[in-house]
Amino acid sequence: MRCFEHFLGAVAVEELHLNSCLFTWTNERLHPTLECIDRAFASVDWLELYPNHHMRALSSDCSNHAPLLLCMDVVPWVRKHFRFESFWTKLPGFLDVVASTWEPTLLHADMFRIMDYKLMNVTRALKSWSMRNIGSVRL
Repeated sequence: MRCFEHFLGAVAVEELHLNSCLFTWTNERLHPTLECIDRAFASVDWLELYPNHHMRALSSDCSNHAPLLLCMDVVPWVRKHFRFESFWTKLPGFLDVVASTWEPTLLHADMFRIMDYKLMNVTRALKSWSMRNIGSVRL
């Protein structure tokens, strides 16, 4: 192992980060041994060429190893967080927006899915209402 480590240092490569799981191999026993023995390395030049790479392990249904999938040019996806502004409650129209968007519900769904659906509807409506009536709070 030391020789291999020295080799990796000599050729100046870095290990790619595995995003989806901690382990890539199991001995598939009742009390399994879990290890991360499948790895990928890249040169500094490659890392500069593909700064938005993403590596994850795929399903390992037919093997005791998890195959690795390397996507080279992933667009970082950042979702804007919803920020409730306390002064909204004092503005005319706030309660109307909340009441009208809270009313619709999902049929044949569990309580958690219904609550999530209602909160997402209210979030979307309040963002839209705020931009139309107030504009950017930060400005």
